[in-house]
This record gives sequence, C-alpha cells and structure tokens, in this order.
Amino acid sequence: MGVALLCVSLAGGEACAAPASGKSVASALRGETIARRYCADCHGMGLTEDSAWQGAPAFRDIRIDNNAISYARRLEQLHQGHVKMPPAGVSLDELRDIDAYSRSLRRAKTPSPR
Repeated sequence: MGVALLCVSLAGGEACAAPASGKSVASALRGETIARRYCADCHGMGLTEDSAWQGAPAFRDIRIDNNAISYARRLEQLHQGHVKMPPAGVSLDELRDIDAYSRSLRRAKTPSPR
C-alpha cells in the first residue's frame, strides 16, 4: 500500500506530495540529511536551490538509474570519486539514500496526471 510522500525540505521548508512507500520515504529523508551534510556545498538542494558550484547538478536533476548494472557502477564511482568530484565520504547504503532523496525531488517536480 502506498503512502503519501511529504517532501519537506529540512532547511528550505518546501513541501510537495507524491506517492511512495514508507520505506522510500524514510530513505529519502535520510538521504536529504546526508546530502545536506556532505554534498550541499556544491550541489543544489530541494526543488529550487541552485548549485553553488557551476559544474555540480542540483539533486532534482541528478539521475543515476539507467539500469541495474549502470546504477551499481555509478554508485561505486560516486563512492570513490571521479574527475570533477572528490569521493563522497559516505557508504554505498548512504548513497542509495541520497538517490532516494533525488528521486523524491524528481517525482515532486513532475506533475501527476489528473
């Protein structure tokens, strides 16, 4: 059974509604907290905040889930760092939570059909 996801930005006070399971809600909330701690110096948070570093996409625009193989590979790249980004400094499970946060923002900015 789905639960309404209430995306309330911890710092920005933004709110939106989108369907999600209770597990994904908890993961997204953990992800937002982790992202604010480790990633917000460069990446934009919430539905409207711009990225502080020009080369860093805002979380609402990040997509790393093309398929299961590329998803696992991308998580590992983020975990270890890459040319334009230092290692994330978080575990793979925490990166999954950050991805759940990013997905919740994408769901929130996509209007639901009526």
